[in-house]
Amino acid sequence: NILQSYFPKPIHIIGSLNHEKPTSNLITSLRKKILTTKSKNKKYLLLCPSIGDENLILSFFENCDHSNYNIILSPHPTHKKKILKNYFNKLDNKFEIKTFDNYSTNELILISDIVVCSMSTVAYEALFSNVMSVRLINESVPPFFNTEDKLPIIDNYADFNDLMSGKLNFKLKKKDFIKLQEHYFYKIDNNVHRRFWSSLSKFENKFKK
Repeated sequence: NILQSYFPKPIHIIGSLNHEKPTSNLITSLRKKILTTKSKNKKYLLLCPSIGDENLILSFFENCDHSNYNIILSPHPTHKKKILKNYFNKLDNKFEIKTFDNYSTNELILISDIVVCSMSTVAYEALFSNVMSVRLINESVPPFFNTEDKLPIIDNYADFNDLMSGKLNFKLKKKDFIKLQEHYFYKIDNNVHRRFWSSLSKFENKFKK
């Protein structure tokens, strides 16, 4: 175990304080603030380009039909201005793209029906928020993520078109979901803060003795 080789003393695994299950009240509140009645008959697709995969993702959206979806664009903050300009130049005549500067990608995930990305870890963020995520890839380019995590991968326009039209659906098996969750975040059960304080109490009691 790598951690134990560097930290031989007892290690308390608590999970991630940044990844707790969102409450239904939070999701409802975000939907009321962000979603418009004008587009209520369409599902919402959150598009999350990262650094180095923005052109790959763009090519899929240039060559596929997305008329069934409202598109929300939330790129990586480092190259946000550049990506927004490029996407609006190439796609704005094809369909409407929405952006929300006052909301984080994690908040936008909660009101979306599907998340599309490539290299980004947003794929995991969506999964653990119970939102389907799909990675777009080019098989001629080495992947920059774990290809054995069983998250849906699409490598051609035909399959992506089928996904957008509803002909293709993905569903992660429960055992694979639990395995992924334990591997990356240990537990997402809204009890991380309790485990955190419990661990601190144990340390405190130990030093008092």
